[in-house]
Formats: sequence, structure tokens, C-alpha cells
Amino acid sequence: MKIQILSLFTLSFVAFLGNIQAQSWNLSGNAGTDPATMFIGTTDNKSFRIRTNNAIRMHINASGRVGIGNLSPVFKVDLKGGSYNTDSLYRINGVPVVSLGGGFVNTNIALGLNAMVSNSTGFQNAAVGQEALFSNTSGYFNVANGTFSLRSNTVGNYNTALGGGSLRSNITGSFNTAAGAEALANNASGEGNTSMGTFSLVSNISGNKNTAAGQSALFLNISGSNNTALGANALGNNSSGYSNVAIGVFALSQNTNRANLVAIGDSALYNNGLGATFSYDATDNTAVGSKALFANTRGDGNTATGKKALFSNTLGYFNTAVGSNSLSNNTTGYGNTAIGLSSLIFNVTGDYNLALGLGADVSSGTLDNASAIGYNALVDASNKVRIGNTSVSSNGGQVGWSSFSDARIKNKVRENVPGLEFIELLRPVTYHFDVKKQNELMGKSDSERWNGKYDIEKIQFSGFIAQEVEAAAQKIGYDFSGVDKSGELYGLRYSEFVVPMVKAIQELQKQVEELKAELEIKNNTDAVKHGLNNDQTEIILGQNIPNPADNSTIIPFSIPSNCKSASILITEHTTGRVVKAIPLNCKETHLMLDAALLSAGTYTYSLYVDGNSIDTKQMVIVK
Repeated sequence: MKIQILSLFTLSFVAFLGNIQAQSWNLSGNAGTDPATMFIGTTDNKSFRIRTNNAIRMHINASGRVGIGNLSPVFKVDLKGGSYNTDSLYRINGVPVVSLGGGFVNTNIALGLNAMVSNSTGFQNAAVGQEALFSNTSGYFNVANGTFSLRSNTVGNYNTALGGGSLRSNITGSFNTAAGAEALANNASGEGNTSMGTFSLVSNISGNKNTAAGQSALFLNISGSNNTALGANALGNNSSGYSNVAIGVFALSQNTNRANLVAIGDSALYNNGLGATFSYDATDNTAVGSKALFANTRGDGNTATGKKALFSNTLGYFNTAVGSNSLSNNTTGYGNTAIGLSSLIFNVTGDYNLALGLGADVSSGTLDNASAIGYNALVDASNKVRIGNTSVSSNGGQVGWSSFSDARIKNKVRENVPGLEFIELLRPVTYHFDVKKQNELMGKSDSERWNGKYDIEKIQFSGFIAQEVEAAAQKIGYDFSGVDKSGELYGLRYSEFVVPMVKAIQELQKQVEELKAELEIKNNTDAVKHGLNNDQTEIILGQNIPNPADNSTIIPFSIPSNCKSASILITEHTTGRVVKAIPLNCKETHLMLDAALLSAGTYTYSLYVDGNSIDTKQMVIVK
């Protein structure tokens, strides 16, 4: 019985040991494991720990949170302890790839071979990529993402580099942002630059506050500052130019060192600055529109708004062109203003011209100081203004047109205007305009159609024929300013006709006055003879005609034909000084006095017969 009991115990113990052996994990490895049922851990609500050197290294609590150097993990993975210099979380070939500092302000992140390996006191930096922020020592708030990005930075702050080689040469520059391979690659000390696009601002070294967006934008900029370039190759050759704005592919592409330029549009101001020698050459230009001011090399102070506005301009300056193709053929002309589609398109070298309106233009590329205002208005001579096209049937305003007539601006004044002689040669007529013929003579092509374009041909006008007026003036040797021969078409300044008309009226009035005087003398003589009844003792002095007088005046009188002597004595009214004594023929009935011999003023004249004063009257002379 004892033997049976002992044998049963022995068999049970061997089975127990075999069961233990079957559930153990061998230190030399295990085989035939089943991950679905076999594991290291606990099956109850207990934590699990791993030790080395009898010190707890990892703690996994019952809810599954993992603590490394932390027995009370709060997060899924909760790490404590370690430092950048001695206990980096993860290293490749002894170089930290991810490093977390102890405090918030000292936190740096480095991911990549030799990324930020020189850092000593810098904080809040992030380096991702091989040798990103490689040389940084004390710089802070920098972000480098890309191989060699911000590689040379030592003390620069607040820089952001995104792209291989971006800001790789930066040493001390701060507040720069580079996005794109090699963007701002050579920047060393420049600050406040923003570069977006491969090779944008790649050559910049010391330039500040530049903005480049687009492949190779501001490609060659070295020291230029305050530039803005948006578009591939925009301001691509700029090196030291400053305060420029270029928006559009190849905008301001050739500019090197010119300043204060604005180019918005494909190839706007493309050639600006080529061959510039003086400091003011190719400066202060503004171009808005595709290829606006495209050919400009040295011209300055130009403004072009519209596709190909001032397209051919090279040396012209102070020009303003608003509208597609406006002033597009101008090369060296300056001081021109063109507003309207294709306005002043014919101008090449002309200066100080104005065109306002769609198609408003000059007839020649060399006119100066010519103005065309209105749709398709065309001016055909220098120093000339044209308002409206050939269909305009009314020009006017609230008051009449004024011409300067100040005595202070006139010299060589002469009273040599012909009156009746000229007016009597003029032929007043009525007529109608021929619009097509007028456009043909002016060399103006106008194929547009609109209601009322030819209504002016229905109007009957009154006036003169310019060639006939010119012939009439030439016939009498009169240099008449009323005929305008400045362009292809003759014109008349109708206001100029007032002057010879006034002169004609004055001449007619003088004739009327002389006839009136003669009639009055005759009446007075008849009255004297009638009153005397053939008795010669009564004598009469008449009032001068006209009174006041300017050129000449007539003094009527009646004296006996058998008198021994007679005269008229003229004296100043205020002083009584005798200014002229005129003897008379006793057979005369009037005296024709040349008033031009007297100064303007008031006079008295007295009749003396045979030494006796007969009568005195007053006379006024005007000038």
C-alpha cells in the first residue's frame, strides 16, 4: 500500500514538472510558439514591468499605458528623463536624429544625419534633413526642412527654409522665408526676405525685405532691397535695383540696378535698364499689361497701362499711355499722353502730343504739341487741336470760346485792317459735307458703322470757301489770319472775320457822318441866306460834326463873302491856352479839322470875323 502511494506521488510530481517545463520561455530562444495563446504578461488586472540591473526601465500599467523612466504613465507612451547632450532618444551613427530638450523654450527638433549637430544655446529650432541647420549655435526660432537647408546658419533667428539647399548659406540673416530648392541659397546676412520657388532669390547675399514668388524670380539679386517679384524670371537679372515691383512672367526680367519701377504683366518692362548710363535712366516707370513698355531701355518717368502700351518705347520719357496698344509705336517721343484703345498709335518721335478717345491719333509720327480729342479724332499738324471726328455736327458749351487779347502780350500793333475792300470780295454760300471724302483726304480709315454717322451730311451749312477767302485776301495784299492751312484740309476761323467787318462798318459810318455833315452845312447855309434876306451883317458858327471826334471833324459856319478877315481859334477848355489858330477863306462854309493833331481832351473853338468874336462852342477829342 505504501509502495502504491509513493509510486502515485512520483508520477504526479513528474507530470507537474513536465507541465512547468512546457510553459516556460527559454533564455536561448523558443520554438513552436503560438502568438494567439502564448505571451509574456499578466492575465489579471496587474501592471507589468521590465528591469535591468534590478532597476525598473519600463512600466506597462493594467490599462495599457507605457512608461519609460516613468512608473505612472499618463499617455499611451510617456517618457521622462534624458537630455540632448547625453540621452538623445534616437541616434544614427552616434548622431541624434530626434532630440527633445528639457523645457519648452529650449525645445529643439532635429531629424536627419548631422542635422543641427553644432547647436549649443539655440532653442525652438526644427531641422529636418541631412545637415539641416548644421552650423547653428545660438540661433533660435528657425525651421529648416530639406537637405542642407539653413546649413550655415549660426546666429540667425526666425528663419524658415523649406527645400533642399534653401537658405543654405545664411549665417546671420534673420526673418527670412525660403520655400523651394535653392531658394535664397546664397543669402548670408540679408533679412526680411521671402522667397517662394526654385532658384528664387538664389543669388541674394545682403539684400533686405525682398519678396520673390516664382521659379528664378529675382534670380541674380545680390544687394537690392524692397523688391517684389511674382512670376517665373520676374526681375530675374536684378542685382542691386531697389523698390521695384514685378508681377508676371519675365516682368522686369532684364533690369539690373534701376529703382522705383512697377511692372505688372507678362514681359512688362522686359528690357528696362539695358544700356542705362545716367542715374535717372530707366527709373520711375510703371507698366501694367502684357508687354507694356516691353522695349524700354533708358526712358524714365513713363506710365503704360494696357497690353503693349508704349511697347516700342526705348528712350522716350514722361509719356502716359492708357489703353491697349496706346502709343505702341513711340520710340523716343516724350511728354505724350494717350488715353484710349490704340490712341496715338501713329506717333513715333513726336513730343507733347495728346490723344483722348478710342483711336484718337496724329496723322504723322513726328508731330509736336498736337491734340486729338474724341473717338477717331485726327490731328494733322503740329501745334493744332482737333475735337471730334468727321461725324460731329455740334461743338459748343455754355459760353463762347475766348482768345487771349491782352494789350500786354501784343506788339507791332497797326491799324491796317482792310474793311469794305476785303468784305466786298467775299462770297457767302451754303454747302453740305462729304464725310467719306473728308476721311479720305485726312488718310483716316473708319469702317465702323453706327446710327447717325452720316447725319452731318444732311445739314445745310452757311459760310465761305476757304480757298476763295485766301484768294480775296491775296488780291488786296491782306495777310488774313482767318485762313487755317496748318493741315491737309483748309479751315476758317470765323471769329477772325469780325475784325474786317467792324472796319467796314466804321468806314460806312464815316461816310454817313460826312454826308450828314454836308447836308447840315447845306441846310445851315440855306437858313443863313434865308435869314439874312441878302443882308450880310448876320454871321453863324455851327457845332462840329461828329462830336466827340477821333480821326477828323467838320466845323460848319456862315460868314459874309465880302469880309476882310476870318479865323477859328482853338483853346484848351480848362486852361484857356490857345493851341491853334486857323485862318478862313470868306467864301468857305466849313472847316475840315484833323483831330489827330490834337491830344484827347475838351476844347473850345471861337469864330472871329474882321477882328470881332462871333461865337464859341465846345468840342471833345477822343483817341
